[in-house]
Amino acid sequence: MENVTIGQIASIIGTIVAIGGGVAVIVGWISKSLKKYLTVVIKEEIEPLKESVARIETELKKTDKEACKNFLVTFLSNVDRGEAIDEIERQRFFEEWEHYTAQGGNGYLHAKVDRLKEKGLL
Repeated sequence: MENVTIGQIASIIGTIVAIGGGVAVIVGWISKSLKKYLTVVIKEEIEPLKESVARIETELKKTDKEACKNFLVTFLSNVDRGEAIDEIERQRFFEEWEHYTAQGGNGYLHAKVDRLKEKGLL
């Protein structure tokens, strides 16, 4: 250590900095490449899941609409037969009715509801 010159120290420090810089560049390149690869792989894996979720969502909406329709048909038939309904049942009917019509439910149920409203039963 006694014969170490400032030039040698600067040379060692320069070498360490160069090696550190090289390592940083290599790590950055690997990180960027890995990120691109993982993005592609994840997209490929997620796409079928997105399609499955979309099919399930469509089927769930259809099932929900059919369940609403079944409730409404049963309720309207009970009212049409003269069965007594209380205020809570009436409120529940209108909640389901709003939900059903918001989903695009239409047709023969509207005619039946209109007829029962005209009779004062709803």
